[in-house]
Amino acid sequence: MISVKGDEFYLGKKEVELAGSHTWNNVQPFNGKTVSLDTVTGNFTRLWTIETRKANFADSPWGSNTEGLISISDGPWKKDGSLNRRYYDRMETVVKRAEKRDMVTGVILFEGSIQRIFGGAWENHPFNGLGPKRHEDIHAKGKWNKYQRAHVKELVTRLEPYDNVVYEVGNELARESVPWFQRKVIQWVRKFTDKPVGVSYASGRYDNRWMTNMDADFIVPGNGAKAGGVRKVAGFKGPQILDTDHSHPLVPRVSSLQTAWRDGRPLWLMDGLDGSILRNQGSLVPDRSYINSIV
Repeated sequence: MISVKGDEFYLGKKEVELAGSHTWNNVQPFNGKTVSLDTVTGNFTRLWTIETRKANFADSPWGSNTEGLISISDGPWKKDGSLNRRYYDRMETVVKRAEKRDMVTGVILFEGSIQRIFGGAWENHPFNGLGPKRHEDIHAKGKWNKYQRAHVKELVTRLEPYDNVVYEVGNELARESVPWFQRKVIQWVRKFTDKPVGVSYASGRYDNRWMTNMDADFIVPGNGAKAGGVRKVAGFKGPQILDTDHSHPLVPRVSSLQTAWRDGRPLWLMDGLDGSILRNQGSLVPDRSYINSIV
């Protein structure tokens, strides 16, 4: 099983060096399409939990040139907040395939950037009408937390047999998630597994220092931990993953990745909507080649 010792990840008793790329739709279909793990760079990828059913990505360099709302299938909740088993079946299938490829998966439990950034996402979120008054409240304390805890329990229990899983509380959750929700999710996860659980950059919290108070096993900083400068968050003892989406948005450079790798940082390289239609996707070719050369 994967674990954390000091500031390193281990598989069993052996230290493992991790680097790879990630894209959104490797579990849930976007407009009916998923990305195969065969196209993923390296030995380390995120597996996403997209909460909303639809969003407009057309105006974002992270998305595509597709006009109108993109349909996102098989999210974790139905309209009434009950669990959608198709999502958990899909996630388990991808984790199993990744394990056969000796690939470690960072399973993201919650997602905040899409309903915060992309048009139509909050309007099509399953919790819109179940309690939260705005998208910033989704990952805060409220009566809807029972649906979120049920999701964590089902997902972590389902994936417990697999040795290639670490958990990330959420991707770009709003700053409202920091005082209570993120710490509570860590507690939920630890009721069902000993696998590592980490926190990552929260929108509106630019100092990164809040991460040191979360009792997390690893962190994924943003802003102040930019590639090139490679500053680590002072006071945190575990692994600090460098995600080029958060710490060097959309313009990674081989020299920056090299510096981060020499500093002992696991790497995640940001890919676009389906791994091929990020608007400056050509700039990532040297970075993917570098990652393939080190793992």
